[in-house]
Amino acid sequence: MPRLIKSIYGLVQAARQYWRKFVSIMRSFGFELSKADPCLMFRENENGICMIAIYVDDNYLVGDQNAIDEATDQMKEKFNIKIEDEQNDYLGCEFHMNEVGGWIGQPLITKHWK
Repeated sequence: MPRLIKSIYGLVQAARQYWRKFVSIMRSFGFELSKADPCLMFRENENGICMIAIYVDDNYLVGDQNAIDEATDQMKEKFNIKIEDEQNDYLGCEFHMNEVGGWIGQPLITKHWK
């Protein structure tokens, strides 16, 4: 019986294989998986805290700027990545941040409930 040696992009198993590889590499950089959600990783070091939300092959990093810069530099060593600055939305959620805090919500969903 023939066996698939490499996952094929587009198959359900491909996303799982990517997640396993991504988590393995990020653990080698000192990140830990959240106990609350397997799609959230975090690391705290001398540069501050960095959290990574993982959705298939799309990631969203939040935290201290130095910690984010360190994480993206490390990711560039292992992955071909595209960085988008000043992101205001992710997976249907909107973010509005400032120096003292921020707001997160899903206005496209909630405006239909009025």
